[in-house]
Amino acid sequence: MQVIPDSVDLEREIGELRDLSERQAEHIKSLEETRNNTLSAKDKALDEANAMITQLQAQIDNLHKDADSDVKDLKRQLSELRSLSERQAQHIVTMDATQNDQITEKEKELNEAKLKASFFFISSIVELEGQLERLGQNFNIESKVT
Repeated sequence: MQVIPDSVDLEREIGELRDLSERQAEHIKSLEETRNNTLSAKDKALDEANAMITQLQAQIDNLHKDADSDVKDLKRQLSELRSLSERQAQHIVTMDATQNDQITEKEKELNEAKLKASFFFISSIVELEGQLERLGQNFNIESKVT
């Protein structure tokens, strides 16, 4: 019966990392705004990333509500969020260290990071959808057995 305490701890840590990730995303956004006035595409990408984070968090919350949620999967997601947070922190340090004459190179790196984050979130969404489907199938099988 350690699944519940582990899930609660993981949910708390996921929430903390999500908050940190959101703060870091906002910090990145403010750094970009001071360096470049053409941010509409970047703002849209950040909004989409935050929307994907919110979607993933909602799916994670739904998994936790299900008694059959897998602690191992939560640990994997926690590890992915930690990795994302570390990459964002590294990106902030890199942006702070650059001068205005390096803006073009940093914009390229930011676009690559956003692209990687988008692929990560899309693959996570697909994976979570599969897990939700399997959990639903398991629930239906267990309901028929009992």
